[in-house]
Amino acid sequence: MRVVSREQMYQALFDFWSKPSDPDQKAMIVTSGRRLRTWSEVPANEQPAIFQTQGVERPMGSQVIGLPQAWECRLDLVVYTNCGDDVNIVPTTQMNGVLDYLENLFPISGSPQTLGDIVREVRIAQSGIKTDEGALGSQAVAIVPLRIVTL
Repeated sequence: MRVVSREQMYQALFDFWSKPSDPDQKAMIVTSGRRLRTWSEVPANEQPAIFQTQGVERPMGSQVIGLPQAWECRLDLVVYTNCGDDVNIVPTTQMNGVLDYLENLFPISGSPQTLGDIVREVRIAQSGIKTDEGALGSQAVAIVPLRIVTL
């Protein structure tokens, strides 16, 4: 069993989703970062943009002497898309493609993402994806909550 630091885990997660190997998926992310920016700070030509933010971390179960503590870590992927046209184009059309991409990486059920066996699982959290429901004109925003369980 290999124990990794928080920073190694969060950086591995960031590298996994932000650097896809498939050329079609690379086009889905123009801007990425681990420091959140508001959508007003990200011009339309820099979107789709995804930002990874750390959240709550809590210990899981009782500690077994001699074994590392397992943790449940919650974080968000904040997604911005901008269609550039708030009259003729539905901004969530582009957003839906990005959300499908993230769901394929972090399935809610079935085989979990393990980031190369450095964590037990990474999944989209059961609390569900939150969106602006198309209320921001040409701009669309979604928050994708992730749940990591460490080894």
